[in-house]
Amino acid sequence: MTQVKDVYMATKKLWNHVRTPLPEDLDARDKYIVRMNTLLERRRRLLDEVGEVSEATAREQRYIREMFRMNQEIEQQMNEKRFALRSDYNWTKHRRTTGRKYKNPYDAGTPDGIFFDKKN
Repeated sequence: MTQVKDVYMATKKLWNHVRTPLPEDLDARDKYIVRMNTLLERRRRLLDEVGEVSEATAREQRYIREMFRMNQEIEQQMNEKRFALRSDYNWTKHRRTTGRKYKNPYDAGTPDGIFFDKKN
């Protein structure tokens, strides 16, 4: 019973954490991601210890049902946060390349298909 309850408590902590919005500040965002990874790793270790529960009491079954419900929301929230992080990364990457083009516009190579005729 205690192992199932430990997994339940770890899942609940993770569930509460992912329900908070992703911070805008980069340092706070890094701390948020580190905390999420720590909670995921702890939960994974606890799940590995539990293994399969063949005979569960009524209370354990209630914990398990609640964990399944929370897990669905955790996955949804993590996918949304992953999408937000990916779009922020792509935007930063785009700004960096655009900034380089403005800083040194003559640095880029010539595109294929351009040639110069020489008239004699």
